[in-house]
Amino acid sequence: MIGISTVLLWGLWLGSIAGVVSWMIALMRDRRSATHQKVAAQMVITDPTSHPVGIRTPPPVPPSSHDGLDNQL
Repeated sequence: MIGISTVLLWGLWLGSIAGVVSWMIALMRDRRSATHQKVAAQMVITDPTSHPVGIRTPPPVPPSSHDGLDNQL
C-alpha cells in the first residue's frame, strides 16, 4: 500500500517538473518576443529612398533613341 508521504513526494516531483517546463516555455516566449522586436526595429525605414533588404527595384530605363523618330513621323 502506498503511504501518504510517497503520494506527497510524487506530487512535489510532478509539480517541480511542471514548474520547470512552464519556466522554459516563458523563457522561449520572451526570447522570441525580443527577437521579433529587434527585427521590427531594423525594418523601420528612415530614408524614403531606401528599401528593406530583399526588395529590389529595377534600374531606371534610359530614354530610347527611337523616341525622337516616332515624334518626327
